[in-house]
Amino acid sequence: LAGGVRGWGPGLWLAGVATGFGLLAKGPWALMPLAGFALFELLSSQRIRISAKELGLAAVAFFLVAVPWHLAMMWIWEEAFLQQYIAYIYRRVTTGLSGHSPGPGYYLTVLGDRAVFFGLELSCVAVIAVLLRREKLARFERSGTLLTLLCLAAALQGSKTKMAWYVLPLYP
Repeated sequence: LAGGVRGWGPGLWLAGVATGFGLLAKGPWALMPLAGFALFELLSSQRIRISAKELGLAAVAFFLVAVPWHLAMMWIWEEAFLQQYIAYIYRRVTTGLSGHSPGPGYYLTVLGDRAVFFGLELSCVAVIAVLLRREKLARFERSGTLLTLLCLAAALQGSKTKMAWYVLPLYP
């Protein structure tokens, strides 16, 4: 995404393809970079100018990868697919899985365990270093990653189901 933002032509449609594959592999979590970009566009005074053609190509690339499998599953499995895939994800987020609904500090406990995540202090220093460079923070290339991590952390914290491996994207 950042490559497309910097003017690298294939960047946006490649981001669309990667997001499509991510959706197939990891479900809605793959949409977090898009959420970070949308948050940047909402908050930043230096919004990115992306043409409708570029956005359209990225959307087409995403849909060409993600939609055929979903349509095939809906055609083959009909109601069972909706219940076992879409409704299951919704229930997991809103009601949680039995035995996987620990308290609000769970992910900090996981990230604070050196056997699991050895780079918590280094990650904190990196975030602080980026935040201290305010002139660069206004650029998506710098703040996009932080906003995506913020969206991911908010989604993880907001979900009723909490599992240690959900924080893998935060590993260095």
